[in-house]
Amino acid sequence: MKKRQIPKTNAKIEDLFNYYMSSPEFCRLKPQTQKDYASHLVKASDTVLGVRTLGKYNNQRINVRLCTEAYEQWLETGVRSANYRKAVFSSAWKYAMRSDIMTHHPMHVVKTVSDQPRRKTWTKEDVKTFLTTAYNDFKYRSIGLIVHMAYDWGQRVGDMRLLKWDSLDLDEGVVAFTQSKRNAAVTLPISPNLCRMLVQQKETYDFQD
Repeated sequence: MKKRQIPKTNAKIEDLFNYYMSSPEFCRLKPQTQKDYASHLVKASDTVLGVRTLGKYNNQRINVRLCTEAYEQWLETGVRSANYRKAVFSSAWKYAMRSDIMTHHPMHVVKTVSDQPRRKTWTKEDVKTFLTTAYNDFKYRSIGLIVHMAYDWGQRVGDMRLLKWDSLDLDEGVVAFTQSKRNAAVTLPISPNLCRMLVQQKETYDFQD
């Protein structure tokens, strides 16, 4: 196998991005995450700063001022998108730092704009009222169940929707699944109330995976 060429310490930003996207760390990400990361790295690289794009800058010339200018441009597409791009940029940059290509991380100093806070944070009683309503109407039962799982486990809804019955041990009261973001295997306890609802769901839909 041909050894990957490590960029020089004066490499362009686009070279560092390409180096990261050919790394084992990047390859361990889920395919959709890889696609999202690659898309944001391309957009970050194409950000125009002065007379050239960010990707054409020598990494040693990138400073906090230029990173701030880039982030301010990204904010024009939305706070969440800008923050995600900043995080992806940092992942590629930190990988280059672990490869001893550079020692500074100017994007880390850039102040991140927070997403607008939610208008209301549910109390425990709000959750109980929601679940009682959902479980008392059959057409809302499945929605109530996944909200119940999200409340108990604090995991991504997309990951929980991929669960199959063989991922749950209802006798022992534990669930095992893989987190899509980092491809990490986790095992979590199932609370008695949730376990009881899952048992009823399995009895009703045992013919489905």
